[in-house]
Amino acid sequence: MKKKLFVLMLVLGISITSLGAIKVFAIHPPDANYKDTSFHFGFLKGNPYDETKQRDKYRPTYVYQKVEDVNISYKSWVKAKGKDASKGHIYTVKSKGVVLMTNWAVEDHKGWWADYVPTSIAAKKDGKGHSNGVWSPDYDKNS
Repeated sequence: MKKKLFVLMLVLGISITSLGAIKVFAIHPPDANYKDTSFHFGFLKGNPYDETKQRDKYRPTYVYQKVEDVNISYKSWVKAKGKDASKGHIYTVKSKGVVLMTNWAVEDHKGWWADYVPTSIAAKKDGKGHSNGVWSPDYDKNS
């Protein structure tokens, strides 16, 4: 009986240690994903929604959206893993400029096993038109 208990405890200990080792020795991605990526909201006929491609978000920072060309009014918000991560922070975009988007992508949608969460900007048009610009999932106030 003592031998079985010892073996069980040994296996349990090795299992827990292995999980920690996987996390420690994993290849860690960068601490943040600041690089700008172009976006185009074209709002296809019959579909009022559009969305950027997903990018990995590493930090609990704003999502950065810089609108460089716009001839429409639209609402935008942050999504993580395809789900709303804005908690009601929806931004109406009508003109060129920078929008720093409050979100809870990392806090609410990142799993304990990952250092990042796939994030995007979703948009809904208020009329006919388009918008172009750049965006970044991790805002860097120094750039």
